[in-house]
Amino acid sequence: MVARMLDTIAFDTRGFVELDAADERVWLTPEDDLISLRYFVPSWEFDAELNELDRFRDRYRSVACSSGSAIVEVDIQHLDGHRAIRSILKVPQQPTGMTYLGSLIVLLRQICGMVKVQCAEHGITGLRDTAVFAELMREGQVIFGADGPLNWMSDPYDPAIVAPLARNRSEDMTYDARFPDHPLSRARRNLDRIAATLQFSSATS
Repeated sequence: MVARMLDTIAFDTRGFVELDAADERVWLTPEDDLISLRYFVPSWEFDAELNELDRFRDRYRSVACSSGSAIVEVDIQHLDGHRAIRSILKVPQQPTGMTYLGSLIVLLRQICGMVKVQCAEHGITGLRDTAVFAELMREGQVIFGADGPLNWMSDPYDPAIVAPLARNRSEDMTYDARFPDHPLSRARRNLDRIAATLQFSSATS
């Protein structure tokens, strides 16, 4: 059933190269980012939790922390008449840099459809972070305390939460235009393009 549903969801893939994959559809963008489409049966009350965004954020935060990653954003978005969860997580690369994993998940007849984007940091890493950090330091918005920089890195929805890795201020959307080639900028751009063109067939309604 899941495999048969892969053709019931569509979005703008112009310029993408489709790759061979089983039980999902996968594309490669001109920037070497991966876009995938798959369906899965949720193991939680997805529809009920859409009315409680904080529970979704707690769920994503817990999964991210357990894997050494962090949430950048988790919000509700409307897609072709359906409510969906839009999220972006960041995952440390080895030896340096970050990969940003974005997704749009929507419930369709008790099955979730998920479009996922995977954008890795290439070349010299940390340029966006370094530039914004230096700028905020000069402006006095970030200072050093006994345990390191203050007012630089925190959970996007609950500053009281302390974790080894969290969203930093350079990852604010306002910096995307200045750093269009950064993986987070690409992730948001891909998600925006998909969300703007996403359509579901009557079989998923």
